[in-house]
Amino acid sequence: MKGKRKGEMDFFYHTITTLILIFFYYVGFKFPDYDFKFKLSHRNILTHSPLLVIILFVLHQSKILTLTYKTKYDITDFVTVGLSLGIAIHLLYDLFPKSFKGTALLQFPIVEKSLSKDETIASIIIFIIFLTGFSVYKIKDYLDLATNLILIIITFILKRKSEKKFFRVAFLFVAIFSLLIYLKQNTIFNKFF
Repeated sequence: MKGKRKGEMDFFYHTITTLILIFFYYVGFKFPDYDFKFKLSHRNILTHSPLLVIILFVLHQSKILTLTYKTKYDITDFVTVGLSLGIAIHLLYDLFPKSFKGTALLQFPIVEKSLSKDETIASIIIFIIFLTGFSVYKIKDYLDLATNLILIIITFILKRKSEKKFFRVAFLFVAIFSLLIYLKQNTIFNKFF
């Protein structure tokens, strides 16, 4: 009987954490464009960067913010991984605008300044690698990996008609994600985190 209960608990726990991951992936994918809702300039550095993920990570590491399931399972990582991947995929699409002018450049609030084309491209690539690397580092098992990959594949399929640079985005993500998985499995990645 106990084995059955533990199996049921594992299934329920994995179901809940998968749903949390999916929900926060969606939130992360939409989050960069919240700059409109916050009445900030488009491609604002506050929403088009890893800032939200870093804040949540620091709050969690400082024991200020911990989300738990059944008061004993810390599920905060599923929130931050979902957000990280969602933001990273959004930024991948932003890496290929029609042209790097005006609102295609990363903007700074208050000072109303923007980065140059090269600075914007370099920053977005660094942010994508950081966010994807954070997600890869936090992946706990093959179920998490499979869930993340399925979410990303679904996003690519749904966006393939509305986004002109579909193959570039998909190829770049596969290259970055594969490299980071390789580094994690070979423990080189673990030395940096």
